[in-house]
Amino acid sequence: MAVPERARLVVDGTIKMGKGDAVTLVARVRDPHEAATIETLVINATLTTMDHAAEELSSKVLPAVKARITALEHKAEPDKHPIHARRRRCCDRCW
Repeated sequence: MAVPERARLVVDGTIKMGKGDAVTLVARVRDPHEAATIETLVINATLTTMDHAAEELSSKVLPAVKARITALEHKAEPDKHPIHARRRRCCDRCW
């Protein structure tokens, strides 16, 4: 399934079986326009504690995503008064 163009981040993950009843939950946060993963979160659990592990993983993913979105918003914020750099008046509030 294709990622929508307007998506800022993608969160995906896997559940891997280990030895016995061990499982590993992995969540990745990535930029949909670049191939690199921004952050990887890993939680080890057992089949009987998987519900608790999923809750723990989601409690780590949410702050990570919020921090990345905040960083993207600050990065994308254009300079409101670009003429200031040239020391000219650009509007009534300037100078």
